[in-house]
Amino acid sequence: MDELVRKFESVLVQGDTKLAQGDYEGAYQNYLDALLILATAVVYRDTGMLVSPDKLPGFLGAYPQLKEAVERYPLLEVSDETVKAFREDLEKIRGLIEES
Repeated sequence: MDELVRKFESVLVQGDTKLAQGDYEGAYQNYLDALLILATAVVYRDTGMLVSPDKLPGFLGAYPQLKEAVERYPLLEVSDETVKAFREDLEKIRGLIEES
């Protein structure tokens, strides 16, 4: 679990760096990776199982905001507004990996 949290934080910082450089495609991909790492960490904490990204939504019923993000963000087109909103959503849901 600790390794997943460290990876989430690292990928998030990479995305922030790309966003600051105006690389919206790169930032979006990093944020998508961070989202999936966060969802994986939550599912692992709750079930002890590592689940493939395509199966994550089925395990996130107790976390509607996270489930909605996992289902929505991979389908959106990249724009500066989308990437900035994505980053804000990640900030709102990042606390889920700190809950016991």
